[in-house]
Amino acid sequence: MQVAWLNDQQPLLSVFVADGAGQCLAGGEGAMLAVNEAMAYMSQKCRAGNWGLMMSSPRILC
Repeated sequence: MQVAWLNDQQPLLSVFVADGAGQCLAGGEGAMLAVNEAMAYMSQKCRAGNWGLMMSSPRILC
C-alpha cells in the first residue's frame, strides 16, 4: 500500500492486489473478486476513520 501526492491534488492510494488463482480460463473473475474485496475493505476502514484518508469516490485504475 502506498499513498502519493500528485500535482497538488488529493492523495492517491495505491494497493497491490493479487488473487493467486493461477488459472488462465477464469483468471479475470478471481482478479475482479480480489479487487472488489480490497475496495470494500479500504472503504470500510476509511469510513471508520482508521486510516486518515477520505474516499469520496473510489476508482479502480487498471
